Amino acid sequence: GMNNGYFSSWFGFFMAAQMTGSASGPLNSNIFQILALGVVVVLSAYFYQGAVTTPVAAGVVDMVYQDNIVPDRQAYMIAVGAVAGFLALFHYWCSVFKPALLETVLFNVSDSPVSMRRAMAIFLVPWVAAGAIVGTFGVTGGGIFVAPATTANGYFSIWLLLVACLAHLGSEAEAAVENARAVANADALSSSMFAFLFASVIVLGSLLQDQENVIQEGRSDDVRGMFGEYVYSLVLVCISAFVGLYHLVLKEPLPLVNKIATPLLALGWLGAAGVLTFRDSAGFSVAGNGFFAVYVGLFLSFALVGKVHLSPARDDPPAADAVISAA
Repeated sequence: GMNNGYFSSWFGFFMAAQMTGSASGPLNSNIFQILALGVVVVLSAYFYQGAVTTPVAAGVVDMVYQDNIVPDRQAYMIAVGAVAGFLALFHYWCSVFKPALLETVLFNVSDSPVSMRRAMAIFLVPWVAAGAIVGTFGVTGGGIFVAPATTANGYFSIWLLLVACLAHLGSEAEAAVENARAVANADALSSSMFAFLFASVIVLGSLLQDQENVIQEGRSDDVRGMFGEYVYSLVLVCISAFVGLYHLVLKEPLPLVNKIATPLLALGWLGAAGVLTFRDSAGFSVAGNGFFAVYVGLFLSFALVGKVHLSPARDDPPAADAVISAA
């Protein structure tokens, strides 16, 4: 079961993989995490407890499946973990034996060269994100890790794999910055806004994927009395997603919008966490995508308030010019 020992073991595993990668080079700090977690995803998908391996022994997990065919929804998750693990292993091999191969420019985007190393980092994020969504939501052809209580290893490994891929992409983006002006004008809110947008989308999907279809059926069929709370949360995550997209799409968003929106959203997410996770009848009262996404969104909303209202001003073009001229 999920207890202190379980989570501490995962934390130790995660940190040990990071330290192993850091010891092999600054750009490999997340590579061993991706490799190790990819292996865990493969094993969790292959030995999924819901598999039927023989015509008479349902739910018994053997090494060989009936007719040597792995069910499609397990095969997809195996592919997600295997591809991520292979690319991580290939990255490490190149960093040791063929460093120049990683720096090979594959193509250019807006006159910015994209090396093989950066292309792999970019590819891994949507590849693993799609696997996390398909594997942990009750969608057709997926959902083998939808219940953390029974598939804890698969559930946490696929989401931690996505976190490791995002961290790896962030490290690559920082390494790709080549001039002082880009560093001076880098928006400190973008990474938090992207994560905030992603958390909002996950909560939105969890609300719409509710087993009793509270929103789709309407108030008249709401046996748990949660229709109002679900509508409130639905409006909140839609506004949050709009604010995240507004900031990420516009190169120079109005500072006043962020200053007004971030504290209001933080209070809104605080209320959503209360109504969705504390009541026994609430849809997110047990561990799952919605439960974790609500608290990630709550944490990020207050982090955005701190960055917008408590951090010193970030965009100061004269200061950036001074830095460049001094260099």
